[in-house]
Amino acid sequence: MGLPRVWKAIPLVESPLDKHQEGGTTMKKTTIGFPDDDPDESPPPRKVSADELFEPQWTPIENLPDPAGFAINFTHRAIEVLHGIRDAAQLARWVSEDVYGIMRRTAIAEARKLSLLDVRDQARMAPVFRLMPAKVTSPRQGVIEASITVVFPYTVRAAALRLEGIDGRWRVTAFGLIT
Repeated sequence: MGLPRVWKAIPLVESPLDKHQEGGTTMKKTTIGFPDDDPDESPPPRKVSADELFEPQWTPIENLPDPAGFAINFTHRAIEVLHGIRDAAQLARWVSEDVYGIMRRTAIAEARKLSLLDVRDQARMAPVFRLMPAKVTSPRQGVIEASITVVFPYTVRAAALRLEGIDGRWRVTAFGLIT
């Protein structure tokens, strides 16, 4: 339990409102507190760097939306980006810089490939696919790893992604569409 704490009176700053109107005498107020509450004995304030305040903050899983639903929605949009149907910038808010760069380069390569085709063959049709329910695991607090089966008309692929809770939302820090 430890030793009992010793109480001591700590004087407060006197204000003009503490003076009585009648006798003109001043009455000091005091409070009772712990010895370590004395403002004269308090340690100096700790200096905090701007990086510490403004860098990404981890968010616990309990404070984030359903990871399985987010993984399904993100995978759907990512497949559209990889097929050149959706702009990669639309997913920039939800991915890390590395994932964004890879998706953007892949989308550009797909657009270049389509530009080599005859004009009649360049029709950009949305890919036809079906997403199966996500398999979700959590290797540690604030991190989710999900895998999703993607069923195309003539093939089946797997999508794997890692979600991290940063600044109150999910961010995809790794994404792969496995053939």
